[in-house]
Parts: sequence; structure tokens; C-alpha cells
Amino acid sequence: MAGADRLFVPRLGVLAQLVFAVLLGGLSSLVATQDPDFVSRPLVLFGVYTLPAVVGYLAIRHRRPGTLLGAGLASALGSFLAFSGVTLIFLVPALLLLVGAGALRGGRSTWRSIAFGVGQTILVAVLLAAAGLSALLVTDERCWTWHTTPNGDVTMEPAPIPTGEMTVPIDTAGSGFGCSNGVISARGVVLGFGLGLGAVAFAGYPFVRRRTPVR
Repeated sequence: MAGADRLFVPRLGVLAQLVFAVLLGGLSSLVATQDPDFVSRPLVLFGVYTLPAVVGYLAIRHRRPGTLLGAGLASALGSFLAFSGVTLIFLVPALLLLVGAGALRGGRSTWRSIAFGVGQTILVAVLLAAAGLSALLVTDERCWTWHTTPNGDVTMEPAPIPTGEMTVPIDTAGSGFGCSNGVISARGVVLGFGLGLGAVAFAGYPFVRRRTPVR
């Protein structure tokens, strides 16, 4: 099989992962709530589901089937993240990345190359999965009040978390009060960003040094 033909499936998986990440972020923005997240939830979802595409692209570029396999496993795990089932579409790019990992293999494998490939798969899958879970599941509890201005804009202000018996203010026209314990947090996003950056750095690191020709 020609080199370009061998790379068609993994490249298609990377493209599908990226396109579906854009679609998921856009869909989330349409149904976004007014919770005062540290970072917009649609933006976090886009970033989390784009990571396997970035790592997959680097794996193809450096011909690392173990890294591509790890990206595929992380994508497959992310497909079951939403109870609504909307993320099940990511099973398609996950399958393409997993199948494409086999297309990157070439030549005879030694026990060292196999062990290194398994290590890549585990490390990349763990880093990507941990990045996504940290960004989306490490949340804060927050309360806020909101008001609608005469021109239709909504302004939000932080409010203290009630202790003891809570008295909810009477909702007047264009104003209200809310609380949530599932707000996207700064510590979760920062931790997820660091883990994701680690996966990308590992995928793009040139482990094999080019030999300088002897003159």
C-alpha cells in the first residue's frame, strides 16, 4: 500500500475529530446556561475534544502508532461522557484513529519498540483522559444574581453562598437569583490545560535524533 493511501484513514480520523469538536462546541453554545463559569463551557468542550485531533496529527507526522492509539482510546472514552448521548458521534473518529494506528506500523518490531509503543499508548491516553475529566468535572459551587438591562443585555453579579435556611428572593421582571455546584472552575481548567499540553508536547517531541554524517 502506498504511503499516502496508508495515511488516509488516520488523517480522516483527525479531521473527523476536529469537525465534531467544532459541532459539539457550537451545539453547546446554543443551549448554554447563564452559569458564571470560569471559562465558557462550549469553549472548554471544544478544547477537550480537539486535543485528540492535535495529538493524532502529531502522531501521524512522527509515525508513532502508539501515540495515535492513545489518542483513539481517549476519543473513545470521551464519546461516553454525556448522558444525553450527543458525544457518541466521537466513536467514528475514535475507530478511524484506532484502525489508522495499525497503518502507521512498518517494518519488523522488536521488543523494545513494542514496549515503547505500549508506554506511549498508556501515557497519552491517561494524559488526555485526565485533561478532559479535570476541565469538565473539577467544578465549583457558586451563586449569582442576574438583571436584564433596558436594552436586553443580561448582567450577572456574584452572590454569597447561603448558609442555613435559604430565602430565595422574589423573582421580579428581568431579574433573578441562582446557585450551581457544577460551575467550570479555574483549577480544573488550569489542570486540564497542563495535562493536555503535556500530551501534545510528548506527541511532538523528537525522540529519534538525526545522525550527523561523518565527514
